[in-house]
Amino acid sequence: MTTLFTNPPNSALEIAEAQRLGDVLYGEKKRRSSLGQYATPIDVARLMASLFEFRNTDVVKVLDPGMGAGVLSLATIEEFSQTKTSNARIEVTGFEIEQPAIAAAGENFLVASAEVSELNYELKNEDFLCAKDTLCGYTHSIINPPYKKLSSSDHRQAGLRELGVHAVNLYVAFVWKALLELAPGGQLVAIIPRSFANGTYYRPFRKFLRDNTRVKQVLLVDQRTSVFSADNVLQENVIISLEKNFSSTSNASNTTLSWIDGDHLSLQFERKAAAHEIWWDAENTCVLRLLKEMDADSFPTYSLEDLNLTVSTGPVVDFRSEDYLLPAKDPAAYPLLRPRHFANGRCIWPNASGKRAGGIMKREETKKFFWPVGFYVVVRRISSKEEPRRVVASVVCPSDFNTSAICFENHLNVYHIDREGFSEDLAFGLCNYLNSEVTDRFLRSISGHTQVNAGDLRLLPYPSAEQLRASAKT
Repeated sequence: MTTLFTNPPNSALEIAEAQRLGDVLYGEKKRRSSLGQYATPIDVARLMASLFEFRNTDVVKVLDPGMGAGVLSLATIEEFSQTKTSNARIEVTGFEIEQPAIAAAGENFLVASAEVSELNYELKNEDFLCAKDTLCGYTHSIINPPYKKLSSSDHRQAGLRELGVHAVNLYVAFVWKALLELAPGGQLVAIIPRSFANGTYYRPFRKFLRDNTRVKQVLLVDQRTSVFSADNVLQENVIISLEKNFSSTSNASNTTLSWIDGDHLSLQFERKAAAHEIWWDAENTCVLRLLKEMDADSFPTYSLEDLNLTVSTGPVVDFRSEDYLLPAKDPAAYPLLRPRHFANGRCIWPNASGKRAGGIMKREETKKFFWPVGFYVVVRRISSKEEPRRVVASVVCPSDFNTSAICFENHLNVYHIDREGFSEDLAFGLCNYLNSEVTDRFLRSISGHTQVNAGDLRLLPYPSAEQLRASAKT
């Protein structure tokens, strides 16, 4: 174990880091993956613990719901011992289901208790989500929860629903339940995927956060793979600091948004944001926005509904329509538009490149897929890493085809009016706006991935129809 450090590990926290590097906590990686467990590196643990405040109190009560070998709790103990201003003591309660990990944690806390005389601890070899009668009024909780889907049939769901917890992923369930365990004014720091900040599945969780916590700080890790590179985790992660407070006036306080380099955890950029900037409630979606440079008040103020437009995902899914697909040059083929058929803002059908068919038969079975030829705006659902902006929009023109109807494949989002096209000037003006820096900044503020869903486009603030028409460049 001493070979893992330039100098032998001395503190309990360094020992826990050596155990992580030695891969001794959870056994083989396949099992860790099945549990959704990713051990926290020591520098990340210290960064998370540094976000805590230890106010003048007799007892600091720490909850660690997914303890592992205790690296997060031990980092909190280290921070407490270095920053406390009174004779307070610290009590830690940790939960861990894996026997090798909790055995390692027990040894590490023995070392820690010799380092910090004010420490008491209790380590529980049980599932935190199943634990009963644990509402102990913790003052602090620090957590790197497992990242794995939580099915509706999971045996833990009944108990979670009794608590009012609605979760589709383990990390949401862990953080939500941990917040319930905190006393009013209690603090929670968690490292979690950014996926919770947007989307329908996580809306109940976001509403709970908005209504019951103050978002004190959010740290965004720029490089996707750097924090958990040893585990090949590609999720974009955030470290979020919350304060449990049931006073609605507390949400008026500013939130600190910080962008950090994932390789060195060094600060790249930081700004303050008001509550109305970070919580965006268009269409009652309660999205958490993380705006880097542009204030919320500088965005346009119109909605897609104000424009009388709709955006939908293309209806044709290959594996469901395989019997009706044709090469684009087949005389019986109608255009089946795919992402490859668009470049530089225009449609280039037919395009012979690509393995997937560019045409489709017009039959009774496929009639529902066909839309009349007209002016449409399309956006790729997935943009490549090389694209400078998230949205890649193009205009579909009637002159692009010699047929009366066309189809859109499932990897495209399409703007339309009741499955028909709209005016030429509005189409080109809308395309220009979607390809603009304003749109890019907004989407980056609500989403950490390169996929652009129709739901994201519905949330966009838009200029008025008159402004879009005036900006059209055909």
